[in-house]
This record gives sequence, structure tokens and C-alpha cells, in this order.
Amino acid sequence: SDLGLLDTEADGEVLAALAQWPAVIREAGDKRAPHRIARYLEDLAAAYHKWYNVERVVPMELTDLESRGDEATREALRIAKAPEPARAAARLKLNDAVRDVIASGLDLLGVTAPEKM
Repeated sequence: SDLGLLDTEADGEVLAALAQWPAVIREAGDKRAPHRIARYLEDLAAAYHKWYNVERVVPMELTDLESRGDEATREALRIAKAPEPARAAARLKLNDAVRDVIASGLDLLGVTAPEKM
């Protein structure tokens, strides 16, 4: 997907927050301050929730048939139905990046999180 399609202010805020992650890890390690990771994860989650409320990643409606498929099938169908499929694909990548960073940060802190809610 083309991350250049992530061109809204909300997209930029999440991208900027994600870009801070390597520095947060370094600083937390250098200063032996794991609370910096926890605080960063809170800030990232807040930016993500703000972004998700503004930018609909994909249409929310799924037909009964679509809801029976596996996750990859459902994701592909949601992208195809989106008004701008390429932008939807880029936003799904951004969504996945946030998920991965939060999972990584929680793991560093020794916190387990559910795969789904």
C-alpha cells in the first residue's frame, strides 16, 4: 500500500507518534525508565483513537456472507468496498503498525494483552 495516501492531519499525527517509538525505547533503556514506554503507549493509544474516530479505515457494513470468511478475506472485501481502496489499504497498514507497536511495548513491560476484544 502507498503510505503517501495517509495525508490527513489525523494520519500525520499517528505517523508522527509511531516515528517516536525507536527513540522512546532507547531513552527508556538508557535512563532505566520503563515508565516512559508506558506513557508513550498511552499517548499512542490516544492518538490512534482520535484518528480512528475521524478517519474511517473501511466501511463498517459487512454482509452475512462476508462475515463468514477468514480475517484475510474479510479485510480484502472491506478494502474492495471502500470508496478509496488504496487509501483504505494504507490506513489498514497504519492500523496494523499501531497494533504492532502497542503489542511490542506491552511485551517489553511484561504485560500480556488479548489478541481480540
